[in-house]
Amino acid sequence: GRGNIDIVEQLLVLGASIHIKSSNGWTAIDWANQFGHKEIGELLTSQWNIDNATQNVPDPSDNQLEL
Repeated sequence: GRGNIDIVEQLLVLGASIHIKSSNGWTAIDWANQFGHKEIGELLTSQWNIDNATQNVPDPSDNQLEL
């Protein structure tokens, strides 16, 4: 996104993963923070929190009674 939040938002809508790391181990959040893109860092952090929260939600199909 190179500092353009509109592009970052569109990439997220299209399914871009915020969990991918560069060769130095940094995520997009790390890069945004390093280059002072506070608003993008906050957007990515909120998406990270949403992703982590939804991963902890049990799948309703796991609770089905098998006969």
